[in-house]
Amino acid sequence: MFLKELSRRDVPEESGRIIVELANGVTMGKLTYEDATIDISTEVFNPSASVEYKFAGSPLAIGLEASMSKNDFDGEYDDGNGSLTAERKKYVAFLRLGDRDGSYLRIGYCNFKYDFSDAVIYQPDETDTDGTATGDLANGADVELCLGFPGKVGFSLALGASYFMDAEYDWSYVEIGGDSPGFHAGTAKMDAISARIRPEISFDMGGNLRLFVNGTVQASAWMIDEDDDEASPDYPGVDIYSAVTAGIRYSFGT
Repeated sequence: MFLKELSRRDVPEESGRIIVELANGVTMGKLTYEDATIDISTEVFNPSASVEYKFAGSPLAIGLEASMSKNDFDGEYDDGNGSLTAERKKYVAFLRLGDRDGSYLRIGYCNFKYDFSDAVIYQPDETDTDGTATGDLANGADVELCLGFPGKVGFSLALGASYFMDAEYDWSYVEIGGDSPGFHAGTAKMDAISARIRPEISFDMGGNLRLFVNGTVQASAWMIDEDDDEASPDYPGVDIYSAVTAGIRYSFGT
């Protein structure tokens, strides 16, 4: 039923169409996770871009999307506090069924790389410094479902999720004090899941150009699949991303 509705609302065109999107996000926020309160730094440069080709006479399009983002996290919890820097790079190749400015279903193949650096954790009898973690989530399926109402002023709400299998993960830190002071490092394989929500408002500027502003909240979690070094691997298990993004979307016929 939903796919039929997408087909009805998306009016076929006589020629194919290329849609280009350029945007930049500002990351910020504060959240509570379990017993921790986390402040997310404000970062003003988090670019993203996409290009897709919509086939003539069809609601089907194929495309590529790329994005980069960065945050500093400062957290406090019951018996300590800490901080780290997170950098992310995400690439998606996708098929879209429906209208980019309206309702659609998007299915894609996702590659997600991230780096955690400058991590410091303070505990009553232990301090962990120089913490790093690098993840290569290379094999991911990505799905996004959007309900949209296009027009001179358009509104939409998108829900998305990515699932990664056998992600590669490397981590290290230096323990000062504690039960086993010194340098610690290891590797792990894991599965990961990421979920996001993105409401958006857009404005028709004429000439196939739209301006848009959206807000995104995304949370990712990693599950132990195989740890190569220790019975209790040491690596971050949750990543939170929140941003307000503005950009342009331009389409032209071929």
